[in-house]
Amino acid sequence: TIYCVNANRLARNGVDGGLIIELVDKGLIHRIITPSSVFDKENSYMLWIEFMGATKYSKDLSKVVVERLRLKAERGDASGLAPLGYSNTPNRLKGQRVILPDKKRFDLCRKWWDYMLSGLYTVEQSLDQITKDGLRNRKGKIVSRTKAFDFFRDIFYAGQFVQSGVTYVGTHTPMVSMTEWVKVQQTLDSKGKKGAGTLDLPNEKTFIGMLKCAECGA
Repeated sequence: TIYCVNANRLARNGVDGGLIIELVDKGLIHRIITPSSVFDKENSYMLWIEFMGATKYSKDLSKVVVERLRLKAERGDASGLAPLGYSNTPNRLKGQRVILPDKKRFDLCRKWWDYMLSGLYTVEQSLDQITKDGLRNRKGKIVSRTKAFDFFRDIFYAGQFVQSGVTYVGTHTPMVSMTEWVKVQQTLDSKGKKGAGTLDLPNEKTFIGMLKCAECGA
């Protein structure tokens, strides 16, 4: 026997709904009891009505959320967790939440960009240096090598952001200029590793970085 507030809380798609109804028909689920109804073998077909309503509600809600996120992005407000060096404003009312510079880490993160812009450091070397300078993530841990590469690939730091494959101009405070961001991308690309944010530059060189043998993999 399953006790729940409403039967539509048990399934919000046809696959899950059909499975539950099958289990009720086979007697593997004896009854589903809600404050207003009882479902068993005799009236299991009524569950389809409950589940169909829940499925429609879920789809409609998904469309509304996607549309609201799109409108928010067009206003220049990025959604989701703020990247390193920035902070969210969860205490503000919905519709008024923005991403602001993190007072504890913004300047250090900008210094990290300066290390890479100098051309004297690799990503790993700059990570070692900024770690010595005191930069830590939100959990107080040292930034990982993978996160370091993600950090320098994120166009958010140049005042833009990508949402659902579309690039928007953000209203947040940029950490670097677009020219500086592109310069670092060129530095990273010269090492033979391209990221999702790589620009298709006109003077891009094809044979650069390490080559891999198609036969032996060396």
